[in-house]
Amino acid sequence: MVLNIIFSFNRAMQLDYFLKSGLERVKFPTETIVIYHATGDHAKGYKKLIEKYSKYLHLRFVERLPNKLSTYLKFRLTKEQKQKYLKGDNFKSILEQIIGDSTHEFVMFNTDDGLWINDVNISEEIFNMIKNNPSSVSYRMYVGNNLEELPPFVRNWNGIYLWDYYSEKRVTHWTYPFAIDGTVYSRSFIASILNKMWYSGPVDLEESGVNYIRKNKLLSIGMSPLSATLIGTVINRVSTTSLNPVVGNIGVDDLNNYFLNDYTLFYELPKLLNKVHYVPEKIFAVKGSESILLYKKDNEGKKIQDSFGIGGTKK
Repeated sequence: MVLNIIFSFNRAMQLDYFLKSGLERVKFPTETIVIYHATGDHAKGYKKLIEKYSKYLHLRFVERLPNKLSTYLKFRLTKEQKQKYLKGDNFKSILEQIIGDSTHEFVMFNTDDGLWINDVNISEEIFNMIKNNPSSVSYRMYVGNNLEELPPFVRNWNGIYLWDYYSEKRVTHWTYPFAIDGTVYSRSFIASILNKMWYSGPVDLEESGVNYIRKNKLLSIGMSPLSATLIGTVINRVSTTSLNPVVGNIGVDDLNNYFLNDYTLFYELPKLLNKVHYVPEKIFAVKGSESILLYKKDNEGKKIQDSFGIGGTKK
């Protein structure tokens, strides 16, 4: 079974859309744990979401909470260190506890702006390759031959793609050995390296993971389906450490209000899916027979879409 850890921050409505796509498309067994952070009225959105998915026994939610000073730390840290510590939360500790305590053989990460677009299954042969080569092999589901400029070092092997992440220095999704989106790893291997890395949130986790793994030449062998089964959507930005673009005026507060009033999301995607990240053609809020157009791709949206390079990497 795969431990599926999803990161979410103030995006209950987008997370709902992603979870629905997973329930429909993901055909291999998973235990899904959502690590979420909510501010203000977004807590109400997650409360509603938790109630909505309470019937799914393989799905649970864990909230990130602010750091608290223990008696030990009160006397060990300087004033400046205490201030910095109290600005953070328990993301690192709960992530490492969840992965460390799990008995599943495999783990993957995802984010709330993803979307499963095709049915996805993973063969026993692929799982065994990861199991038998835990520090070398992973399986990535957001790449495939639908992406533009498939590198020549990516080979078709028994109905899947196989490649070496260190084949070239150019940065693409086939030379990026660690990602927090739709990539299956050995859980025990990931557990063994997390405490060697510094990170305070999902963006830091991916950056630190890539640096550590590249430095130690780990996870060199990549595998993927022939056609991608997962995409990322570009709508809004919640991370203060990420420069991801924003389209239209679709703020997380507005989406949360729609969600609290029983609306769900629907994206109309481009017909040609040759990137990893997409600005939807149209975005709707739907409730019963009512459909409200929230966004239609404009020149700014086209500009953002065109800003992505090979396969969806940033130019």
